[in-house]
Amino acid sequence: MRTRSYRHATPVQRFAARHPVLLAVYTGTPIGLVVVLAAWPRVRTAADFAFVLANCVLVYCVFALVGYGERARQRLLGRERRTVKRG
Repeated sequence: MRTRSYRHATPVQRFAARHPVLLAVYTGTPIGLVVVLAAWPRVRTAADFAFVLANCVLVYCVFALVGYGERARQRLLGRERRTVKRG
């Protein structure tokens, strides 16, 4: 049987679980700015701009999913912690 680590969540993990959308905004914005600045010389049409914007939205979605996954992980660990017999 596999043993699991029951360490407490770090403050960053707790923030990610409580605020997944803010996690996406705070971490996705700098990455999105780098993507926009890197692609800016090549953006000539509306389709190019839409492609850059879609990439930024994809980055936001990935980080939001990470936050929601962390929320689920903490919920699961909390349940397991309560059901494990101590002693």
